[in-house]
Amino acid sequence: MIFSIGRNHAKVKWHELLKFLEESEVNRVLLAGPTPQWRNDLPFLYAAQINHPLVTPDIDLDLRFITDDKFMQEISTTGYSIEVHKVPIRETICSSFSSCQYRVPEKLPGDFLLVWDYSHLSFSGSIYVASQAFSKYYKEL
Repeated sequence: MIFSIGRNHAKVKWHELLKFLEESEVNRVLLAGPTPQWRNDLPFLYAAQINHPLVTPDIDLDLRFITDDKFMQEISTTGYSIEVHKVPIRETICSSFSSCQYRVPEKLPGDFLLVWDYSHLSFSGSIYVASQAFSKYYKEL
């Protein structure tokens, strides 16, 4: 099972969730960290960049997702029979805390932005993130 939420990881009752999954006989869970989030829609920011080269999407990056990512990495998963893997999406597509990839390198025609709004992965973005972030778990699953 792959589990991901966008924001407010600290508000999730992780102990109750993991206990429920364990009681439901789920064997293995991938906890996917949050994707980068922008304050405005990425297509709008990208269009603004075409007319104003000094405006880059990183200027509008909402850094709150980093706090959620750090929190997720610190969640205790010991004491459960369920196998939990934490997948830091941020490490896959961000080169630093304030610079994240917003274009998909191996794009499909007409679909080259990582997200289609402020944080939801586009079709190409989903394929790219899944192939990069989850690749080491393919054999285990």
